[in-house]
Amino acid sequence: MTASSSTRLPPPDPVTILCDARRLGVYSLIFGPQGTVHEMSLFSGHEEGLIIEWSLVRNRPECSWNAHGGTVLWMDIRSMDGNCFLFSQGRDGTIKVWSCSCGLWTPQVEVPSASMLFCNSSLAVTMDKFTLAAPSEQQATVDLHHICSSEKSRPLSVSYHHFLRPDSETEYGMCMKMQFCPAEVEEGVSKCPLRLLVGYESGQIVLWDADQAVQLSLLQVFEEPVMCLTVWCATVNSRRVARGCCGSTSTELKSFCVGVDTITTDKSVSVTNAGFSDVCCREDAKIFATGGWDNAGRVFSAKTLRPLVVLTYHQKGIGAVTFSQNNNLALGCRGGYITIWDVYKNTG
Repeated sequence: MTASSSTRLPPPDPVTILCDARRLGVYSLIFGPQGTVHEMSLFSGHEEGLIIEWSLVRNRPECSWNAHGGTVLWMDIRSMDGNCFLFSQGRDGTIKVWSCSCGLWTPQVEVPSASMLFCNSSLAVTMDKFTLAAPSEQQATVDLHHICSSEKSRPLSVSYHHFLRPDSETEYGMCMKMQFCPAEVEEGVSKCPLRLLVGYESGQIVLWDADQAVQLSLLQVFEEPVMCLTVWCATVNSRRVARGCCGSTSTELKSFCVGVDTITTDKSVSVTNAGFSDVCCREDAKIFATGGWDNAGRVFSAKTLRPLVVLTYHQKGIGAVTFSQNNNLALGCRGGYITIWDVYKNTG
């Protein structure tokens, strides 16, 4: 199946365009969580370590700060014990956890990570702690950390848990992308082990038992490095199943199925121009979107991989893709522009 052979809607226009005066390239995006004071915010991570919190009411920066000594590669935002924590990973070899008071974000803890890679980290919430998977300075290795808070004073504490490393580091090459599998895969977060998917420079994806540091399954998806990766849960024949999608430097996107201890190939689709930088599935698992080296965002059916629409506002490559909980899509480009789109928002 090729994207050019499918019937698409006419390309829409973005409903919102955001750009800071510095126009530093965008490498990460995350919407603020609903039910918090940041639910009408969008956070963008940029070159030179800049983070901006955008107000989606006024469409202008709420605040900005120099968070890292290098590009902000990854962000996540979670709440625990009534507090909102922003996680950021910079290409300076650090992951920082921030909390906000009176409009000012301050770092609470710092975790080491690889400084020379472009691999993201991933976060899972298990009972009363965060589990953070971070790329290590050692090739093909992922470090796992536990981040906990005290109920009394609520300071955060970090403890190193263990690492995940394949038998042959040189065969796999560098870690390129990673993501924890959704909790629905495990029949209950508190009883079953965490599963982590890691994409490598070799074009392979490995499913790990993150608690026991056991490699469960391996899938060779590309000859080139895995450049983007995501996984989601969907209902199929009244059963909750996990599926994922990944892209590389080629024109192909490939989907796969994730079992309790296996990964298997599923479908593939080709687009016109080569190179993917990011992919994100909407929370309802109906559609997913990609960011391309050709400056375009693309939206696909998560079930069939059918191309739905191509978004062509940006003049430089798309560096970050994310969905809000109310199904808005945000794209950030290397030229510093962020666009928000209302596409297939009410798809059921």
